[in-house]
Amino acid sequence: MVEVVLIDFSDVHYDYIEKWLHSAVNIISTCNLTESSYVFMTYSQDNTDIVNNDIQKYLHQLSNQVEMPKANLEVLVQASFAAILYTIKQKIDKQSLSNIQVIVSTGRKAAFEVYVQQLFTATYKFTFETLVIGSEGEIKLQLPGTCVLMSQQRDDIWKDIWMFMAQLKGVMGEIVILKSLLIPDLFLHGFTTRTGGISYLPGLSSLNLFSSWKRRDPKAVVTENIRRLSMSAGFNPQMYYLAKVTLLLSE
Repeated sequence: MVEVVLIDFSDVHYDYIEKWLHSAVNIISTCNLTESSYVFMTYSQDNTDIVNNDIQKYLHQLSNQVEMPKANLEVLVQASFAAILYTIKQKIDKQSLSNIQVIVSTGRKAAFEVYVQQLFTATYKFTFETLVIGSEGEIKLQLPGTCVLMSQQRDDIWKDIWMFMAQLKGVMGEIVILKSLLIPDLFLHGFTTRTGGISYLPGLSSLNLFSSWKRRDPKAVVTENIRRLSMSAGFNPQMYYLAKVTLLLSE
């Protein structure tokens, strides 16, 4: 069952936005959504400071003209697509939602998948419907195909993700590293108190250093936690290796 719908308008020309929304509504009408289902309308483009208000108002106006769930409808317009997706992740994590329907252009799907790999885990189930603008301006549903990103496009996505992660505030105070008086200074060592990272999920320390498909803490967050720890402790994050220890207690 679809719990969350994300409609992306990022590469849709202004003149086609209304048609795009109507085509998206036709798709989500088959998803058996409830009035309380979450719907996010997203728009990410450079120089959004110029168009931000206009686009947001326009998308809100259009949403009022169509039949779609509106109790948890939100329009997100930002220059950083990583910021948009992370905002969505935080909102749906509060409700433990994981089944997400994405309606996106054919050209954006490959980029979207790179973002998902870094900002989400396998706990989240994404399904994609791709739309394309036809030669006569009609919006058509297109079967998923293979679209290969150029190296520059991939680099731009990574840059967006890491710049966004780097500016997030740490949670639960600063990073604290404890050292043992019994271990010589020649041996670089330390023990973290697991505070000062950016992980926000219940049951995890904010400086979580382990990413698992069973959890909701994604690769990008754990990588940023490791980077921040390396800055505080003075080691190369590229040389970081995780050793997972299981403590067995005997009776």
